[in-house]
This record gives sequence, C-alpha cells and structure tokens, in this order.
Amino acid sequence: MEGGGAHLGTEPKKKPSQRTQIFSALSATLAGLAHGTVTTYTSPAGPKLQNPVSPLDGDLRLSKLEYDFFSSSICLAGAVGALCFGYVMNKWGRKISLMVTAAVITIGFAMIAAGPNFPVLMIGRLLTGFGQGGALLTVPSYIGEIVAPNIRGALGEECDINDEFDKMEKFVEELKQNRGSFKDLLLPHNFKPAAICFMVLFLDQASGIMPLLLNLRTIFTEASASVSDDLSSIITGIVQCLACVFSVFVIDKTGRKPLLIMSSAVMCLSLVALGDYFYLKEESSEWARATLGWLPLTCLVLFMSAMNGGFFPVLYVLMGELITPEARGIAGGIAIMLSSVSGFAVSITFHPMQEAMGMYGVYWFYGSMCFGALLFAVVVVPETKGKTMQQIASYFNNPAA
Repeated sequence: MEGGGAHLGTEPKKKPSQRTQIFSALSATLAGLAHGTVTTYTSPAGPKLQNPVSPLDGDLRLSKLEYDFFSSSICLAGAVGALCFGYVMNKWGRKISLMVTAAVITIGFAMIAAGPNFPVLMIGRLLTGFGQGGALLTVPSYIGEIVAPNIRGALGEECDINDEFDKMEKFVEELKQNRGSFKDLLLPHNFKPAAICFMVLFLDQASGIMPLLLNLRTIFTEASASVSDDLSSIITGIVQCLACVFSVFVIDKTGRKPLLIMSSAVMCLSLVALGDYFYLKEESSEWARATLGWLPLTCLVLFMSAMNGGFFPVLYVLMGELITPEARGIAGGIAIMLSSVSGFAVSITFHPMQEAMGMYGVYWFYGSMCFGALLFAVVVVPETKGKTMQQIASYFNNPAA
C-alpha cells in the first residue's frame, strides 16, 4: 500500500503534446497581432478622425496637433507598459501577463470606438499602447519557454540548442556572479557593444518607420498614386508579413552585417526615390501621376520589405549577441526607453517637418538617416555570424572571455 501510494503521489505529469504546444504558441501570437493593430490603427482611421465625411464617422474632428499626439502616444505608453508587464510577468507568470495584455488592449479599443471627445480617445490610445508594450515583452518570452526544442526545429529553427548551450555554459557561469548595474554597463567591454546596438536602434527609428506606419493611407492619398489607397495599404501589409518570414531563412545564411548593409541601402534608395516622386509631383502633378503613379507603392513596399526582412530582425539579433548577460538587463531597459522616446519624437514631428520641408524634404531626410545606418553598418558593426559568446566577448576585450 505504501509503495502504491508513493507511486501514485510521484507519478510525473505528462508532457504537453506537440499539438498543445503549437496551439499555445499560436494563441500567444494573437497578442502579437494585437500589437500590429494598435500601431497601424491610425493609418485607416486617421483621415476620418481629422475629416469626417459621413455620419458613420461621427462628428468628432481632431486637429493636426491632436492627431499627432493621438497617433504617436503609443510609443511612450508602450515603454511604460513594457516596464510594468516585466513585473507582472515575473510576479504572476507569462500566461497571466498575456491575459492582462489582451484585456487592456480590448478596453482601450472600446474607449476609442465609443469615445465622444479627444480626452477619451487619448485614454483609449494610451491603454492600447500600454498593452502593446506588454505584448512586445511577454509574447517572445512565453513562446520561448513553452515550446520544446524539437518543436522549434519543426517550425524552422534549425540549430542544435544543446550544443550551443554547452559552448556557452562556462562563459555564462563566470558572468552569473555579476549583478548587472549601470556601472557595469559603463565598463569598456560592455559599453561599446551596447552603444553599437543603441545607435542601430536609434537609426531604425530615425528612418521614419513609425510615422510611415501611422500615416500609411494618408501618404498614399497625398501621393495620388495609380493604385487605390486601400489596396496599396493592404499590399504593403502583406509584404511586411512575407518579409518577416523571409528573414527567418536568410539571417543565418547571409550574416548580420551584410544583411544590415543591404537592407539599409534598399531603405535609403526607396525613400530618396519616394522624395523624388513628391518633388516631381509638385512640379507637374498630372505628369507625375500618369508616368510614375506606380512609384509610391513600389518605394514603400521595398522600404517595408528591407525593414522587416533585414534591418529590424538583425537589430534584435545583435542585441542578443553583442550585449553580455551582466549588462543585458540595464541595456534592455535603456533600449526600450530609447526606442520609445525616439519613436515618439520622429512620429510627432512628421507633419511639422512636412510643412517646413515639403513632402519630398521629409523623405529625403529619412533617406539620409538610412544612409547613415549604411555607413555605420559598414564601418562599425561587427559580424557575429557563427561566433560563440566567448569570441564576441573577446572581440570587445571582455576579461571573462
């Protein structure tokens, strides 16, 4: 009896089936989908919020300044959300964090849908941004923890994780003794790789990605392109998804640095060409539309493809590979704040820059930032493909390497 009782009491739980793991992972990605809807909501809704044209749009009308704050406020709210959900995730778990994220975003969108005035709309927008920050933080962590290595392989992650852990084990154990602080980040072997990542992150936002996403439909309207505004927005969104899938297969084959260089070059040329179109449109609107009406959609498709298929994934791979575990916590917090503040600054200055520089001047400015990213990638960013953590640390003269 005693032996039977012990057997029943210590019977191990069955491991979740592959189907359960995949279903759980796909369910978690719905929060990632919500992240995308929060960002792009203002693209179709922006024109109607500023210029209602039918009774269905309501009689609420936002000024340009109100709309700029409404659209870009998610950047700052997302930073606060990421910090708060970091605590929620560690205190109550990833699943609870995902559930709270979904609830916050739902409440935010409900307030936006029913909002009778600008303050209510702003509160709703801030809530969706707050939840967006939580989703951005929680989804990768949840999926990484619930999906077994063999499932990751089935989903396309072709790497020997156990072998990689063996290579990193000694190096990580030496660093576990260190408690990361701002002082640790200022050490030369930590500061240089962190500064490289911060600069790439800043150039990512300076490329204008946030204002382009927030105002995509308005941009197509102002371009008077040959393809309809709605269809152009849909095509651009589909291309973004395909580019993300493409990046999974090429980032380890081409290397981080070449992919960063190529994507920066494509982004630069795309934005310069888009600026050229708007310049020619000011000179002769009818000629530009009749001759180059295809160009705005082509430029933005190429820009989004390069951003989502190269620049953006390389950025986060570099942050994971260059920054050591002892500095990763504080560096991650700084990265969130830098991304949020720079994203907010670039977004809220989009319309004022248009008035000061013209449409073409704005895109040429963003193109120059992409050219800066190209030069930075060529001169400063190191290649990390195929290198162990010890080799990368040795490159930056880390004494633990």
